[in-house]
Amino acid sequence: MTTLTKIGCIGVPIACVVAVYVVGCQTGIGPYDLPPMARKADAVYAEAKRIGLPTTSAEVLVPIPGEDARAEVLSASRALSEALAGANGSTPDERLRLVAQERSGVLDKVVAALETKPGWEPALNWDKGVFLLFPEYAQFKGTAKLLARRAEIRAKQGEPASAVRDLKAIRTLSGRLCTESTLISALVGIALDQIGLRAAERCATELDGDAEGLELLRSEVARPHDAIGIEASVRGEFYLYLFSFRNLSTIGGVGARAGAATGTPPPPSALVRDGVPSGMFERASFADIGQRFIEAAKAIRAKPGDLQWARDLADVGPPTASNMYAQDMLEVYRQAADQVGRVRAQRRVCEAGIGVLEFRARTGKTPATLAEAKADFEDPLRVGEKMKAILEKDRIVVWSVGLNGEDEKGGTVRDPAKRPDDLAFFYPSKSRP
Repeated sequence: MTTLTKIGCIGVPIACVVAVYVVGCQTGIGPYDLPPMARKADAVYAEAKRIGLPTTSAEVLVPIPGEDARAEVLSASRALSEALAGANGSTPDERLRLVAQERSGVLDKVVAALETKPGWEPALNWDKGVFLLFPEYAQFKGTAKLLARRAEIRAKQGEPASAVRDLKAIRTLSGRLCTESTLISALVGIALDQIGLRAAERCATELDGDAEGLELLRSEVARPHDAIGIEASVRGEFYLYLFSFRNLSTIGGVGARAGAATGTPPPPSALVRDGVPSGMFERASFADIGQRFIEAAKAIRAKPGDLQWARDLADVGPPTASNMYAQDMLEVYRQAADQVGRVRAQRRVCEAGIGVLEFRARTGKTPATLAEAKADFEDPLRVGEKMKAILEKDRIVVWSVGLNGEDEKGGTVRDPAKRPDDLAFFYPSKSRP
């Protein structure tokens, strides 16, 4: 075999491999879709700007206009957090009770601010991007727990109007947090709403027999409140992903692709804060995830209140090179949508349970059915089905069959190895498993 022949035998296969690689890099082969996706980045960026998604830090927040309540509520929440940390009670509940009583004046300031100041302007420095921290959310949650505990104390003392006022403040605070353009704030807001609903259940037990007090409580629980949700988070989360792709090599390279940015923020001068990301992986990843957020934003506008957009956002599909980020990070939106569905169901269940107690307080008898108490609502999680109930003199349970579709009798009949998924109201509240 001549030298030329040997070179040909080696060179031709290498040339073929190189040719396939070049073609693949230009067109994308199978899951390797970076080249075609990278070419879409400019169009995705332009469309995001067109529909109003934020591409700079100054565009992220949309404050609620009016006199700002956030600064005052946050200042009070910090003081209350310090009081809780230094309280002497032997149990968390005991510490809540002590601080709720001892710092009642501070709680009054929180309630008054939420009632009289309609504005809400988060002081968040979005220039920090993924390095932005939110320590105040834990403090807001502590305030909600204190208001809930005080509401229970007031209900026990026969002060339903004051108790309901505290519960209303929790609900207002939860709604304000859901407008702060981050998924973290929305999830905290939902958690606060759940705290308020659990407190409403306990207040209902304390108000048993007080028809007027129960009516006040039921009316507050039933009050429409569209702010509880995750829609506003799309703005902040879109910007955080855009920030990450602009600065991927700076904030942690390959590790940042899995959402693990380095712990120490780089100097501000090292961060890119404008424009389309550079680099093939960054452009392709932005094009993929950016298009998903664009579709989510359009779906929210088309069908307000419908959470299918969040489940679609989390439905990433088979793994590809460009959706690596989405595969890791967007499943949380499905979980968040489920949480919103649960809290909506819990509110309806709580309204029905309080309605049963109100009916009994007015008539002197326990209704035989939810329909008799005019509380036979449709199960929010099971289309076409009614909520279920156990209605006895000393035991009332009203429940929604949870997202798993298994009727666990409100959690009273369940597999000990599994957490019950039903959403339930219990009377007396201490009978809750």
